[in-house]
Amino acid sequence: MAELISAIGLVSAAAVTGIFSMIASKARKENNDQHDTAIQKLDDIQETVSEMSEWQKGHQQFHDNKGES
Repeated sequence: MAELISAIGLVSAAAVTGIFSMIASKARKENNDQHDTAIQKLDDIQETVSEMSEWQKGHQQFHDNKGES
């Protein structure tokens, strides 16, 4: 009888572990999809913003000098 209980416990533990693994792998895949989307958006921004305009350079200089006071 003890062997039967041990076998049932072992099968139950394997089933719980398998279910947890399936859920974890799905969550990991969704997270990778979100990272890929974010990287694509950042690449698009990088292509759009190529350099600072003269106004932006002056404005940045204003903030840089403001910190020195």
